[in-house]
Amino acid sequence: MDAPAAARPEDTLRVAAAGASLSLIAPIRVGLGAVVLAAALALGGTPRSVVGGFVLGAAFLAFAALADRRALLSRAAGEPSPLPPGARREPWWLMAARAALPSTVTVTVLAAVTLATGNLVLGAILGGAVAGMGLAAGVTRVRVAAWESGSGLRLYVEQGGAGRRFVEPRGVREPTA
Repeated sequence: MDAPAAARPEDTLRVAAAGASLSLIAPIRVGLGAVVLAAALALGGTPRSVVGGFVLGAAFLAFAALADRRALLSRAAGEPSPLPPGARREPWWLMAARAALPSTVTVTVLAAVTLATGNLVLGAILGGAVAGMGLAAGVTRVRVAAWESGSGLRLYVEQGGAGRRFVEPRGVREPTA
């Protein structure tokens, strides 16, 4: 009988700490939204219209993201599994890149295109949408921190796969990168 093949690096379970990922992407999104707002104002947008559009976009997207029912559906699939031995933690820069794709990058590019074509209010609305995603990520980060504190567990999310959730007791050594 043949010996089992050694696990290839691409077969290793890769995870990201849910809280760390949210802590990385929230300020990135808010910062990008602020840059778009500043650009719309610098390009000559009427402050009242541009700021109003930004606030509208931020409020709408934050509300929509926080009211999204998919989180409830994922909980219906069952409780998170224990983190398997040998799971590898993604580096911070890869966690941020994965969290930014595709939503943050796409909406930011759309905002830049609208600003470049002179539609400053729509650009500000889209910039607000990016900032709203950041606000929602910040609120979700607080929720994850509260859950982790109450449960004594750290939550991990599978990267590059089905998005399975795993837990590990807090204080246990982090999975290796």
